[in-house]
Amino acid sequence: MNGGIPSRGWLNAGNIPFDLKVKIGQGIEPYTIIPLLDGEVSGSGTLVTIDGLRGILTAAHVVRNWHDSQPKDQHSKRLGIVPDHRALALIEEPLAHFDSFVTEPGDSEAFGPDLAFVRIPSPSGFLATLIAKKSFCDLSGPGVTNRMVFITRTGPMASCGVVAEKTERSNGRITINQYVLLGTEPQLFERDGYDYVDLRSRRSLEQKTPNSFGGVSGSGLWRFSLARLSESEIKPFDFQLAGVAFYQLPDTDDGIATVRFHGPRSIYEQFLPKLRNWLG
Repeated sequence: MNGGIPSRGWLNAGNIPFDLKVKIGQGIEPYTIIPLLDGEVSGSGTLVTIDGLRGILTAAHVVRNWHDSQPKDQHSKRLGIVPDHRALALIEEPLAHFDSFVTEPGDSEAFGPDLAFVRIPSPSGFLATLIAKKSFCDLSGPGVTNRMVFITRTGPMASCGVVAEKTERSNGRITINQYVLLGTEPQLFERDGYDYVDLRSRRSLEQKTPNSFGGVSGSGLWRFSLARLSESEIKPFDFQLAGVAFYQLPDTDDGIATVRFHGPRSIYEQFLPKLRNWLG
């Protein structure tokens, strides 16, 4: 690539400069949360604020899996986080302390709807740690309500979550390796009032593409802009939350992996009004 980025086609980790990939990840990671249920990685999510209430935006099936799973021992199930890469211990809270609003599943996993909001108990050490270490995307702030979030065919997008097969376990410790999925030219479509974004990744361009994106469910999709500061420096800016991952399509015969997201209309026009009714 020699320092540039493609204006069209697939934007993979394999064909963009390493420093740009790092900057994109740094723009998303502060809002990304990797929940652990009883110490095991269990989906991904985005930290959000809605009308002053802090919570996790994720996929509905992620939350249902939390509640449907069996406890590992005689103790009640606990939801935990690793606050940052240097942390040596989990910050945990009983799962029963988390209220959640989930969409009712439709007739097909491939279309959902598959969205959920998990309200973080307040006050709690869980919330205090997140406020100190992370950031929350305000979905009800003026930056969102006064500006429509939209996706174009040529605009760059990225998602950051955890991939279960890349999670390492050694001597009782878990190393969480987050994965940044990048792309342009998504497939966009609508169905029953919900919009969908299929973000594609050509495996031949990125040898580290996981076989399965299990664990990425619930991760946020972010659209952003790029500014060329110099001949050798490109800066990502203006990150906007535009989707939530919930489904992986089968690979195509020519090696294209696809992760499906609910799009911005699904979040802002369909889900948020229903969530506000639930919040009262």
